[in-house]
Amino acid sequence: MDHQSSYTRPDTSVETGSEVLALFHSWLGDGAEGSLRLSTLKDAHRLGFLFFYELFTGTLRLLPSRHYTSHGVGSVLLRLLPEARR
Repeated sequence: MDHQSSYTRPDTSVETGSEVLALFHSWLGDGAEGSLRLSTLKDAHRLGFLFFYELFTGTLRLLPSRHYTSHGVGSVLLRLLPEARR
């Protein structure tokens, strides 16, 4: 059985807080169609469990400002996920 990961780490070269927030907004999307979800699907354009894992462990740093922690950002994004994508 082939167990390839469908996770592709997002681009972290954004430079301003507003660019990071725009990324979050695009990932949250409308309803069940956004690319951010808790479970990882086979679609390589979807962010799933491994994305949240990296945020919560601090290995992925996408912060709107220096006053935020990676763990805190992960917590907020998880709370903002629509029920259909948890």
